[in-house]
Amino acid sequence: MKLNFMIDRETLFHLPTFISVAEASSFTGASGKLGMSPSAVSQAIRALEDRIGHPLFVRTTRHVSLTDAGRLLLEKAQQHLRELEVSIDVARAAASEPSGLLRLNIPRIAMPLIIEPVLPVLRQRYPKLRLEIALNDAAVDIMEQGFDAGIRLGTLAEQDMIATAVTPPLTAIMAAAPSYIARKGLPQSLADLAQHETISFRLGRAGRIYRWELQDNGNDVEVENDGAFIVNDTIFNLSLCVSGYGIAYMFDRLAAPYLAEGSLVQVLPQHVMPESPMVLYFPRFANEQPKLRAFINVAREVMKAAD
Repeated sequence: MKLNFMIDRETLFHLPTFISVAEASSFTGASGKLGMSPSAVSQAIRALEDRIGHPLFVRTTRHVSLTDAGRLLLEKAQQHLRELEVSIDVARAAASEPSGLLRLNIPRIAMPLIIEPVLPVLRQRYPKLRLEIALNDAAVDIMEQGFDAGIRLGTLAEQDMIATAVTPPLTAIMAAAPSYIARKGLPQSLADLAQHETISFRLGRAGRIYRWELQDNGNDVEVENDGAFIVNDTIFNLSLCVSGYGIAYMFDRLAAPYLAEGSLVQVLPQHVMPESPMVLYFPRFANEQPKLRAFINVAREVMKAAD
């Protein structure tokens, strides 16, 4: 469906009201957010519909929903208003230090790997920059949910975004605690894993059990694991492993301090799997946003120094 209308000043004036009604699915809800009366909100939407020449909402006594034209307008309006906000931020910050709220959506594993080492430097260097972090291992639409950027393993980042590496390439390893090895011994081959206790990882809330991706004589293989414990959190996976509950699969950078102090031992190191780096991804129009560039530059600097 294609909408044909000329953008004029009054149309632009009513767009924020339209977006608020669409997001709230309610004229009354939008009126409270905007500080307008419900009748003023209704008049603004009616004026916008008259200018566009299409109804934007289906109204009933109990529900407000978007028409096809409304859904198309919402998608485009949100995108372009976000671009406008970024442009204003860039202009405002041109002669000053980065500031404002940077909203990031990240997987749990990115906290110890990226956020925790980056935060002290970021805070010291840019005290006017605020950071909001949402932990979410599931894939989300960062634009739809109002985030400036997301962090994911390189192969999992959204395809229509700019992605920039913020860690070196990672390596997936298997590890176990000395107490577990004393009790069960070390496996000597991948086939031996079937006789061992493993800690399994479920992808998402209702996803499949993750098959460990490893290498065997130069070939990529996937190893089924059916452990007594099934988790969906990388830090809990590590904690159970350190506590001796079984062999776990994890990234080398996460395991490194535990391997160094001896609270973990690497298992079958000849079968490690090289992985992509963690990447920060964001919409193309946000590339020059000062607060985002500040985070990227500090993250790269800290990660390079840690190697």
